[in-house]
Amino acid sequence: MPAVPSRSKVFFLPAASKAKKGRCSTSFMKGGRIFSSAVPPQESEIEPQIRPRHGPSVCIPDALVRWAGESAFDVQFKAEAGHQSNRLAQVFSGGTA
Repeated sequence: MPAVPSRSKVFFLPAASKAKKGRCSTSFMKGGRIFSSAVPPQESEIEPQIRPRHGPSVCIPDALVRWAGESAFDVQFKAEAGHQSNRLAQVFSGGTA
């Protein structure tokens, strides 16, 4: 699946830290770009929770920060969302189911 624009809210939990929030700008099945005032260090592991405008949230159990800039970072999902992969595909394609 190619990268698609997204406006979903994202909450992420860096290791040993409180949850932070951001906005997913580009999404694809294996990762995405997140804009946030709290940027985790490159190569750190996080647990993103993608909250689309409609429908339930999608939790990604294991993601790795591959690139970190001043107000954005790219994540790679280390494991697919498992049983939620269909829901993830719907969120990233603009569906609401």
